[in-house]
Amino acid sequence: MGVIVSDSVEQFRRLARSFFGLSSLWVGPDHLVYVRGRGFIFPYTEEYKRYRFADIQAVTVARRSRWTLGLTLGLSMGFCAVIGLLLLGLNPGARSGAVLIVAGVFTLIALLLFAFFLRHLLLGPLCICEIQTSASRERLRAIDRLHQSEQLVEQLAGPIGAAQADLQAGASEATSAERSSPPQAPFQLSGSVFATAAGFLLLAMGGFAILHAGSSGLVVAYLILMLAGSALLVWSLVSSTRVASPDGIRASLWTLLGLFFLTVAGGVVILLVAGIQDPAYTIDLAGPFEALADVREIGGWVAYGFFASLFGLMTLTSSITISLFLKWKARLSAIVERGSLASD
Repeated sequence: MGVIVSDSVEQFRRLARSFFGLSSLWVGPDHLVYVRGRGFIFPYTEEYKRYRFADIQAVTVARRSRWTLGLTLGLSMGFCAVIGLLLLGLNPGARSGAVLIVAGVFTLIALLLFAFFLRHLLLGPLCICEIQTSASRERLRAIDRLHQSEQLVEQLAGPIGAAQADLQAGASEATSAERSSPPQAPFQLSGSVFATAAGFLLLAMGGFAILHAGSSGLVVAYLILMLAGSALLVWSLVSSTRVASPDGIRASLWTLLGLFFLTVAGGVVILLVAGIQDPAYTIDLAGPFEALADVREIGGWVAYGFFASLFGLMTLTSSITISLFLKWKARLSAIVERGSLASD
């Protein structure tokens, strides 16, 4: 099976994959290929199974509760955030370097848990998806979200129906009508994707400006822009994950989210170091903004290199996202135009 896939890989399109990529589901001309990997983070072994469209009897979907995982992440995040805030809320005289370090560690853990919690909410309800033939019933572990299973059923309904046309009453007329229908766009694009990429491109430029000519006012404006950009990014991720969207655009949006959290985490570390070096940064409200404006003075070239790399990656990822958006918009417009010409 592995040889077949490698020799004709251009005929296959990946429909889904698990979180760490251990398992994946691919569609070919007349069948599905399910790759089930076993391992930790990286697959140690892989098992390939083929399901011909003509043999598939059912694709079943059972919705699971997502509250167990959501509450676990939320409560853990809240606990770490409360501990960090309590330590930071101590009187300035009681804030030793060790206290600030512990507070920073709990804050970073809370930020990491929040990232996983946000991802869990963005991906939507959990589910169990199984595929059934006359010989077996297999759980598709690559599909564990309800919107994924809905997209899978929608994409496979036509090919499976056409392959099993001889088993359905009156299917020949339906099949001929389906084949004569104009081609439909395989993906959908949200207009917010372009705005998100442009916003993060602006964020990257603002970050470089702070590194070279930082001021408290510029930091305040940058933080406001970060809040707006994060809200727009969340909206774009919701729009791109709930409908069939190109994998490249989804990956770019998730990369931007990761870079956003790394930027926030870097800012937390800078505030922690500033509080240890000079407790005056933690006394009044303007202190944290002044600390973020003095990144090079507080963190040295290490901090400068870290943030410059992040902003460089943010620029590159935003540019790639814009390029992918324009490319796929042109492709989908061409598909729709061919469909309208065929219908005429």
